[in-house]
Amino acid sequence: MRSAGDIADAFDARFPGTFTLSRFGQPGIDIAAAALQELQAAGVPMDSVVASRPRVAAATQYLSEDGELAALCASDGEGPALPERFAAVRHSMCTLENPLWYSHRRAALAGKAHEGRLLALIVRE
Repeated sequence: MRSAGDIADAFDARFPGTFTLSRFGQPGIDIAAAALQELQAAGVPMDSVVASRPRVAAATQYLSEDGELAALCASDGEGPALPERFAAVRHSMCTLENPLWYSHRRAALAGKAHEGRLLALIVRE
């Protein structure tokens, strides 16, 4: 089995400059930097790419009162009720903290064999 460091090194070899340390102190990758490299290689003008952090923060705030999401959180076994989860979000882009994100780490910590929901996708128009 390959270590996180081996995987991050291999990813960095394919996408130079994307190796990083996670907030949890482990080797990681900057997936956004890799995506930007791919978009640039595909000829997408970089001035047409916008930051997602403000939109994620807005969606997080907007959905903090969503009944369907509250019901999902009440039954998913991945943490406390929705209000407590949102109160704990300090990094809206963190898949472990933000209940809107698809999170393998959060699902694994909850002992689940599959992941949850996904907030955003990149699509080509």
